[in-house]
Amino acid sequence: AMETGIGRSERHSATISERTVYAARRLEDGTVIRVAQSQRTALAMLLELRGPILLILTAALILSMCLAFRLSRRLVTPILDLDLEHPERCRTYDELAPLLTRIRRQNETIQKQMDDLRRQQEEFRELTEHMSEGIVVLDRNTCLLSCNSAALELLGVEAPGPDASALDLDNSENFRMVIRQVLQGLRGEGRIDRNGRCVQIMADPVEREGEVTGSVLVLLDVTAQENSEKLRREFTANVSHELKTPLASIKLLSDSILQNDMDIDTVREFVGDIGNEADRLNRMSQKLLSLSRIEAILGVAKRVRDKYAQQANQK
Repeated sequence: AMETGIGRSERHSATISERTVYAARRLEDGTVIRVAQSQRTALAMLLELRGPILLILTAALILSMCLAFRLSRRLVTPILDLDLEHPERCRTYDELAPLLTRIRRQNETIQKQMDDLRRQQEEFRELTEHMSEGIVVLDRNTCLLSCNSAALELLGVEAPGPDASALDLDNSENFRMVIRQVLQGLRGEGRIDRNGRCVQIMADPVEREGEVTGSVLVLLDVTAQENSEKLRREFTANVSHELKTPLASIKLLSDSILQNDMDIDTVREFVGDIGNEADRLNRMSQKLLSLSRIEAILGVAKRVRDKYAQQANQK
């Protein structure tokens, strides 16, 4: 101020966070007037107000938590109270309307699919229940998915409970072998004997994307065919035995005539025996032909019977 007429200076105190401003001016008589002013910094003011500020912040935090809780409860409660089966009956705020509409449409789609599945299942059950063949459907874990009454009758078992295994129907080695083969992706086939019946099992795998997801078993009562096959084998064996006897006699007699010097009376006797055996063969041939004709007539008779059975019953 002595040199230029005015002077200014500042001093900062980090200890008390204050700033002191000094100013001086030289007067006309050569004297200098000096003034000083202390200014508090913003940090100092904040430090003095830290108590009220903390109180205000705490109150604001508590208030915001309360408001947030009430607001979140108002938002979440309608969502938690939604009736997903009947979303159209729900009363909530407008922002949830698109969600409720989509849920309703999905419910309608799911209900339609469930109705279609129930209808298809009922049609499948009606179809299989009127079949004489037994039908068994199982998944890849041998869990029983479907089984008609014909299969239960052929196997001689009662209707299984829920979550039953196919092995609960029959646990024989042949039955288990067929299931083991079909679940490996191979076609299985076998026979089992149940209650005097011969049951044939045919199994095919069910595949999806190259992976076996289950199998279908068809059970047939082949008792009549088995008995017929047995009778045919016995008949063939008996006919073969009956034919071998005269043929062996004819062969023996003819060899004796050719290899030995016999008098004419012996030769005539042997020739007579050969004729008798030949007649025996002829009679057996005639009987076989008669059996063939009887079988043909029996087939015709069965067809005629089936054709006129309804008219006969009406009369």
